[in-house]
Formats: sequence, C-alpha cells, structure tokens
Amino acid sequence: MELQCYENIKLTLDPNLEIRIQAEENLQKFQTNPDFSIAIAKVCVANDVAEDIRQASLLYLKSYIDSHWNMGCEKYTTGSVASQESKQIVREMIFGILSDKTSKIRKAAAYVLSAIGKYDWPDEWPQMFQLLLNLLKSGDNNQISSSLAVFKEIIRRDLSSDQLNELFLLLPELKNILDRSQIHSIETQTSAVLIFEESIEFLSLSGLENTGIDKKTVKYMIASWIEKFFEILYTKITPQTIDLIALKYAVVKSLNKISLAFSKNYNEFYQAGFVAVWSQLKESLPEYESQYIFSENSDGFNEPWVASFRYDDNTIVDLSSYISMLLEYMVVACRQRSAKKVLEIENTGKDNTYSNIMAEIIVNCMAYMQISVEMSESWISDIDLFISEEEESGILYSVRQASRDLLQTLCEQFLDDYVKAFQVAFFHRINMSFPTAALKENGIEAALYALEISSNEFNSIQHPPDPSKANSIDIQEVTKNVVIPSILNSSTPFLIGRAFLVSSVYSRLLTRDLVDNLLKAAIDPSKVHSQENIHQQQFKHPIVQVSTLRACTKFCNLVPLDVIKGYLPEIIIKAANLAGNLSHESLFIILGCILAALKVDQSILEYIEPTIGPLIVETWSRFGHDPVLESLLADLVTELSKTQRSFIMIFSRFLPTLVATFEQNNLDKIPSAIELLAGIIRGGGKTTLPDGCIEAIFPLLMSVLLTSNDSAVMQNGQECLKYMVQNGLQQIIDYKNNAENTTGLQLLFKFIEEILGPDASESNGLFIGDLITKIIIKNEKINSVTGDDLTKLIYLVTKKLSVSRSSVFAASLLPTICLLFARSPLETVNLLNGFEVTNIGGEEITGLKSFLEKWVEYAPDIQGVYFTKISTAAMINVLLLNDARVNSVIVKGDPIETQTDNIKFSLRSRSKSVAIVYTQIPASIKLIKLLLDEYSNDLDNLNIQGYEGIKRRALGAALGMNQKESAFASSMIDDYENPMSLYSQYSNFDKSLDYQDDDDDDDPDIINDPIYTQDMSIRIKEFIKQCVLVNSGFVSTISGYLSQNEKDILGMIIKSP
Repeated sequence: MELQCYENIKLTLDPNLEIRIQAEENLQKFQTNPDFSIAIAKVCVANDVAEDIRQASLLYLKSYIDSHWNMGCEKYTTGSVASQESKQIVREMIFGILSDKTSKIRKAAAYVLSAIGKYDWPDEWPQMFQLLLNLLKSGDNNQISSSLAVFKEIIRRDLSSDQLNELFLLLPELKNILDRSQIHSIETQTSAVLIFEESIEFLSLSGLENTGIDKKTVKYMIASWIEKFFEILYTKITPQTIDLIALKYAVVKSLNKISLAFSKNYNEFYQAGFVAVWSQLKESLPEYESQYIFSENSDGFNEPWVASFRYDDNTIVDLSSYISMLLEYMVVACRQRSAKKVLEIENTGKDNTYSNIMAEIIVNCMAYMQISVEMSESWISDIDLFISEEEESGILYSVRQASRDLLQTLCEQFLDDYVKAFQVAFFHRINMSFPTAALKENGIEAALYALEISSNEFNSIQHPPDPSKANSIDIQEVTKNVVIPSILNSSTPFLIGRAFLVSSVYSRLLTRDLVDNLLKAAIDPSKVHSQENIHQQQFKHPIVQVSTLRACTKFCNLVPLDVIKGYLPEIIIKAANLAGNLSHESLFIILGCILAALKVDQSILEYIEPTIGPLIVETWSRFGHDPVLESLLADLVTELSKTQRSFIMIFSRFLPTLVATFEQNNLDKIPSAIELLAGIIRGGGKTTLPDGCIEAIFPLLMSVLLTSNDSAVMQNGQECLKYMVQNGLQQIIDYKNNAENTTGLQLLFKFIEEILGPDASESNGLFIGDLITKIIIKNEKINSVTGDDLTKLIYLVTKKLSVSRSSVFAASLLPTICLLFARSPLETVNLLNGFEVTNIGGEEITGLKSFLEKWVEYAPDIQGVYFTKISTAAMINVLLLNDARVNSVIVKGDPIETQTDNIKFSLRSRSKSVAIVYTQIPASIKLIKLLLDEYSNDLDNLNIQGYEGIKRRALGAALGMNQKESAFASSMIDDYENPMSLYSQYSNFDKSLDYQDDDDDDDPDIINDPIYTQDMSIRIKEFIKQCVLVNSGFVSTISGYLSQNEKDILGMIIKSP
C-alpha cells in the first residue's frame, strides 16, 4: 500500500494531464482502504523521498483527514473511516516531522496536525496541546516555528469553552518569545503576536460562566502584553531591520483589538497608546514620502521597505500597509471619549506651527493623502481604478483611504475643535514649500480632498448660517484663491478634477455668479481658456472628464432649481456623450449623473428622452446582467416615465426589446427585463396607465411568470405586477384572451395560487404579500374583484402562512390580513375562524388560530413604515373586539431561561447546545406585549422620570442575556458611555436599513391612508389608558405575563398625561 501511494503521488506531479488525473483517481480509491492513512504518512516521513513528493503526500493526507478521519468530518460522504489505532500512529508520525530540516515540510505537517486537532483535540488526543507547548518551551527554532504554525491554525477556530483553559497556558509562552527577542527571529516574534491577537476575542469572554478563568489574572496579563507592545512600537526601523514592519503591524492590530475588547482595562493605557501610535505616524512620514510620493528619478527617493516574509494569508507587509494600520488604530481611538483630552493638548515643543495635536494630525493626514506615484500611474492607465478609489469601492485599503477615514472621524466626533484646527492645517499645507511644482500640486490636491470629505459638516455649519456654531473655513476665499487657480493653471488632471469636485460640494455657499461660471466650466472644461495651451489638453483628460461629470452630479443634488434648471439638458448630454469613453464597470458614473439631473426637473423629460432613451436601451441590452447598472437603469426609467407623455415615449421605446426578450425566452435577461418593466410602470404610478399598455405586455409577462421557476423572475414579477395593479387593475380585469378564453384576473390569480401552492419555494414568494395587499387596496375603490375571489386569496395566504418556516417570508404575508383587521376586524375574525388549515406539525386548526400564532411570532419582522403601522392598528382593533375566539387562542410567549452551568458553548458564535423553551400565553396578552414593545421603540422621544433606568435594563433584554452576561457586556463599553446608546445606535441603524428603500412615499394609496400619518405611540397610549379606565383589573391581569421592562413601559403610559 505504501509503495502504491508513493507511486501515485509521484504521478500526480507528472506534466501529463491524463497521467495526473488517473493518479488522483487511484488515490481516491485507496482512501477506502483502512491502511491508507498509515501508508501515506510513511511517505510523508521518509527522508529518502523527494521533498516535493513528501509535501504532496502531506496535502493528500490532510484531504483524507477532512473527509475520512471520522463520520463528523466536513467533507465526509460515505465509506470507512480511520481506526483509532491508525489515528494514533499517524499522529505520532506527523508530529515527529515538525522537527524536519525542510521548512515547507514542517509547514505542511503543521496544517495536517491542525486538521487532526480539529477532530481529535481534546477528546481523543488530550496530549496534543501539551506536546506542542513543550516544543514551544524547549524546542529548537524549527520546532518552535512548527508549533506556532499549528497554534495559529487552532486559534482561528470556533473553540469550545472547555478549551479556553488550555489556550490560557499558551499565552505566557508567547510572551516569553517577545521577551527573548535576541534569540528569536522577527518572523517568530510576529507569529507569536498574531496568535495572541487571535486569542483576544477568547480572553474577552473570560468573564462569562463556565470558563474558570480569573478576570484579574487576565487583566494583569493583558497589561503586560500592552507594555511590551509599546516597547516594540518605539523600536526604530532601520534598513537592516525592515522585517520589524511586519512585527509592528501585528502589534498595532493587536492593540486595536485590545482597546475594543478590553475598553475598561485599556483606559489607563489610552493616552500612552495614542501617543505611541501618533509618534509612529509622525516619524514615518518623511520615509513614506521618499518611498511612495517621490518619483524614482528624483532626489530623496528610497526603495520601499517590504518585510522578507509574508503572513499565512499571503499578505505582504510594507511601510504603506503599516501606516494604514496605524491610521486604522487612530480611527478607533478617536471614537472614544478619552480622545478629547488628548487632542486638546497644546503644542509646547519648539515647532509652534500647530496649536494642538488635532491640527498636527490633520496636517499629517493631508500629507498621507497625497497621491502616490504608483497610484498616479495606475489611475492614468486604468480609469476604472481611479473611479473605484473615488467611489470608495476599491478592494485595497490604501493609506489615502485610511487617512480619509481618520479625518472623517475627527470631523464627526469633534466638529467645533476640528473646524478650528482644520483652518490652521489647510492653509499650512497650501502655503508650505515643496521640492518641485508637481509635488506642490499633489500637496494641494490632497488638501482640497480633505476639504471635500469634510463638506457635509462644514456645509451644515454655514448653510444656513448659524452664529451659535463654530466659524468654518471661508469657502468663498478658498474658491477664489485656491480652487479656481487650480482649474486654470494646474498641469495635473488630478488637481483640476479635485478643484471641480470641491466647488460642487460647496456650491450652496458660493455666489450665483461663481456657481454659474463653475457649472459652465464643469459642463465643458475646454471653454475655460479661449486659446490653446498645455492646460487645454488636460481638460480633455479622462480623469478630468470623469471628475467634472461627478461634479455635475453633485451640482444637481445641491444647487437650487432656479440656478441649475437651465443647465440640466447640457449636463445630461455631456454624460451621454461620455458613455463611449468608459468601460461598463464605470458606466454607473454616467447613469448616476443623468439620474440626478432627471430628479431635479420633470419638465425636461419629454425633451431629453430622445437623447437618453437610446442610451438606456443600448446599455441594458449590453450590460443588463450587471446588478449595479440594472438597478440604476430601473431607477432611470422610473424617473423618465413620470409624466404621461414621457411614459408613453420610454414604454414605446423599450416595448420591442422587452417583447423580444420574453418571446425568445432569454433566461439570462428575463429577470432584468421584468425589473426594467417594473421601473417603467412604477414611474407612471401617479396616473392611470395609458390605453393599450396592459394589453401590449401583460399577456407575455404572465406567460413567462407561469412557466418559470427562477427565483429572480418570480420576485421581480411580483413587484412588476404590484405596480401594474397599482395603475391598471381595471385594465387587467378588462383584458380577455378570446382564443384561450381567459381573463387578466384569472391569469393574475393563477400566478398567485402557484406562488402560494404547497410545493412552491418560500424564497420565490417574498413579494407576493405586497401584490395581494395592493389588490385589496385598489379593489376598495373599484369594487371589481368579487368577495369569493378575495376570500380565496385570504385562504391561500393563511394556508401558506401556517406552514411557513422563513421569518422573512412569513412577515411578508402578515400585512395582507392585518389590513383586513385594520378595516373590518369582526368580519375578518369571522372569516378566519370559518375555515381550517394544516400547520407545520400536521394539526388541523382554524385559520384564526394559525394567523394569530404566526402574527405574534413574526410581527416584529414586518418591513416598511406603513405595514408596521397597519399591524399595530390591527392589534388594537382585535383587542378592542374582546372576542372570546381570539382570547381562547394560546400562543408562544417569552423564552424560558434554562440552567446552563454544565452546558458547553462555542466561544466565538456563543451557540449553546440547548433548545429554546417558551412560555404559553393567551394571544390577547401577547398582542399587548407587542404593543408595549412597539411603544418602547420610541423611548428616545419620551421625557419621563425613570427613563434611563428602563433603557439600561432593556439592554440586557434586547441582547437576550442573563444578569451575569449583561454585566459582562456592559464592561466592554466605554466607561463614559451610556450603555444603552450603543443599542440605540444599532436600533436606529436597523430602522434605516428597513426603510431606506421603502417606496411608501411614492404610493398614493399609502400616503392617502389616514393610518400612514398617524402617530402609533399615541394610539397605543390611548388604547392602554382606555383599558385601565374601563377595566380596573386590567393591570393586575396582564402584569404576571410582562417582563420588567414591559411593566416599566406600562407604568409610564399610565402615569403620562
């Protein structure tokens, strides 16, 4: 067997493809042999075998371990697994070659051992950790490197709590490696730091139950590491010790993680850490400029420093990546309250150019934001790279981006101080001397870029003027003395483009004459000079063309209508003319500019459609598969079809293309075609669809939807049909196919029935609830859909909802029936109670019970402002009925806290091996609890005594923690922060995610519904107060079911005026 393994592994390295394939197939067959693992391990350890064959053997052994070591392996399918005897033999053999003289063999052996450990440690191979630790303590350099390689793999996994104690023994030995830097290589020291960095997350959980780790011990150990890290940071890098870059990079990354995971412990080191990192940034600037900003043939240029070794993920560490990590640390540090005192420290040194550290940081950020030689060359040769950097979508995190992030953080966190410091820093950089004119322009571009990224905050200070706010930089003067001269006199496209962008983002603060002149120049830069000269050529440069186009977009977004209106057609034509000069990856710049212009003034739609209509059709025909462009194109046609005449124009232009796509059954394009059609129909949403529109496209669309199983087709189709119903339900009802004797309504209902069928995928029907709800709303006005048809829809929804498993899908169906409860609660109860459905458990229950169970479980997942309000209004209406049929339904209540003292959990995922058990409570009580929770979502608007205490208690409940866990979580938050503020930030963020793309405001049916404008917190409060007034025992009846937070909210409502 050993010989067979050897021969076939050797053949896998043969240059002949057929031989390699046959050898790999043979090895696959050998894996079923119980002796395979030992046989291949013998090849791995044989010193007389060629190194490449040994290395390949180790790789095949790792593959075997992942598929046949035991039945719980990641890739196990069928067949025998390794016996305990063979496992023990393989472990010992592979462990032995951690001492091999060849580096690549040791490294491959480390990967194999880590794979074994994944399945065997600690249960089947409890000695593994100690054996590796012994190598680390007393082994030679090769053995130490090998053991570190194994530990690096182990530490990255989602380990269980019972392994934390053993890992805790490792950390002092890693620290010893740093303390004995004279005998350990920088690469070995870096590996030690990287393992520690990965362990920080585990250490931060040491305060949780069942870990057995003393928190004081952890605190002391963390402090010793921090002090060692500061010592390493202050070690100077020389041309002889360039590898220190990799070590210092790992150190700063670890400090960053410690500051987040151990915020309380790190407070005492905060200022020292800030100063240490800041000193590195200051001291590294001259070397950074000489390596990256100066050209190779200029005086002062130095070759870039690059570490001689790479990280395990193949990351190359050079000076620029080290600077980026330093800046990333500063970003995190400046978000903590302790930063304010440090940033206010006055400059008492010999150089009094800057009033305080903040001004000095801004100056250095502007220097680090300069365009490097490599950037300049790559951007000029590939405009897409320039655009991705400008749009912050680049895959590489550059020093320029990291500097930008730090400036934005300072601006957001300390606006008043930032404004004062920025003025000093900006004019210092603008007026300072540079070795060459090219470097001077590069420096000005970076300073203007800093001004551009601060525009949101600076605009908020100056527009409209607010005397109570800090005085900002004089934009008028900067525009006249820096921006315009840069446009007129610069020899670099980057500075010209940046000047236009700065003028656009501050256009609200400029005089009309300045805006007019800058707009004219941005639309056609070639007209800036009347005579041909060297600068004239720069205006034609793609960098300048793209930058001016982006500037036009910002002008459209910011300049008042009376100023921008006359320029809109020219801006759109400029954008359309540039389409042929950009690759499809950058077309979003053009489409985005056109979209911004169209949104300003609908009166130009008919005039401009002949210009951009063909461009949109051609772009979609070529690049409709691109999701970014597809979305932009859909938005464009939506905007372009907002007047009756322009709707007819764009619909008529696209109709042949859409028909051809549907008829040819172009599967790659159909989802996009439906989305585009939905955009056109949606744009015409303010009026009824023109005659013939439904007849022209509806039958083809339904033919596609009724014959497709594609999820994207189904979802886009539901959206499209919703907009068709919105604007043309009567036309759908009136449509009739005489040849097939079918009506439009029959086709529509057939599609809905298929989507809600028992075998239909839930992911295919995520928007079917919206469609059905829209049918119900529109029918309230035209009353053309029969009661029997509507009853059938409600039955289908309830039936599908009763067996739904996805919370997203279930929540999407709820508003359909909630709308009925909001309109006619008693009739809806009667309807639902009049039929039965089968739930997931196979039990036959009434539709009322089924709906109530799903409603109370998934109501918090309902998306959209309007639908959330509909659900709340429905809850109140149902409770006001006080119907015995509702009150008798028992539903899932709150989770019951279980004893977890003896339960293992995964440290990273915090997953516990215990099922969640819930209380069982009446549905009416659960509805009240949901109303109280909905009311509490608006706590920030309440001014009631005891509010802060309620919010703190709510934190633990919101995160689902017991008392010990909640206390530990609060220790990870900044000492000076209100713990609830973190939760509030994420809560608000979640709401913005839910509703940022909500199209409620575009739907006249929604905005005309009184419920849409109602304040639901007032309705909830009035309802609760009415319950207390009418029923003296109301509070005592429900209190036993309420959490402490819910009781507090109830008390607030009762006491409120």
